[in-house]
This record gives sequence, C-alpha cells and structure tokens, in this order.
Amino acid sequence: MRVMFLAFLAIFAIAFLANFGLDHAGFSSEQRQSSANVRIN
Repeated sequence: MRVMFLAFLAIFAIAFLANFGLDHAGFSSEQRQSSANVRIN
C-alpha cells in the first residue's frame, strides 16, 4: 500500500513539475505564433 501511495505522489509531482516547466519554457502557441502586429493581452 505504501508503494502505491509513493507512486501516486510521484505521478502528481511529475505532472505538476512538467506543467510548471512547460508553462515557463516559452513554447506556447501564443508566444510562438504572434508577431509585433498582434495584440495579445
């Protein structure tokens, strides 16, 4: 049972860190596809 809880914790940590990392990496379509003529708030 303890191993299962550690696995769930690892999955949660990996998902959270991946989401956080990808949000701050600058690879969103908003940042990649917009030009100087596009106003995105």
